[in-house]
Amino acid sequence: MDEFFGSHEGFNFRTAAGVTLQQPLSARLGNQTIYSKTVFNPGARYDFQPSYNFTDWFRLGTEAAFIYNSVHSSVFGNDTRYGTGSFYQIPLLLNATFHYVSDTPFSAYWGAGAGGAWQHLQTGTEITAYSTTNWNFVWQATLGVNWTVIPGLDLDLGYKCLSTPNTNFNGFGPSKPLFNHTAELGLVWRF
Repeated sequence: MDEFFGSHEGFNFRTAAGVTLQQPLSARLGNQTIYSKTVFNPGARYDFQPSYNFTDWFRLGTEAAFIYNSVHSSVFGNDTRYGTGSFYQIPLLLNATFHYVSDTPFSAYWGAGAGGAWQHLQTGTEITAYSTTNWNFVWQATLGVNWTVIPGLDLDLGYKCLSTPNTNFNGFGPSKPLFNHTAELGLVWRF
């Protein structure tokens, strides 16, 4: 099979770009009496993933990504205002991925990862402005399919769900977990 599709063991490198949907950030501010909700526009994600296939079905690797979403609107108490601003995330993850390799050019994968993310939120309306930068724990679930274009080179179609279970933004009280959903297209080089 290797002569047709290339080796599925050893080092590989994946890069991908896609469209990302960031779910709203909901929290209580300061003294817990003011409700806040920030809604985001669709954005973009870029991934950089070196990894190693220990077998044809198991891979360990690292991942760095850049995620950007602009702010659509902000709610403070009962006041909804369209706002400006941005939400940047740079997750750094350790991933484990499981593959189903077939005798065809197509294969499927699913996996999970965990690590930290540098997150910068900046938002403002006519009456208020807010900016914070923090590191937060994140986890991620992935699934997708690969199509071998030539031996050792795969076209990758994937989905990723990145979660920040406990957001830690200055001035915010308890908040709901953040979820970011991405559909992306990429290339995987297998060496």
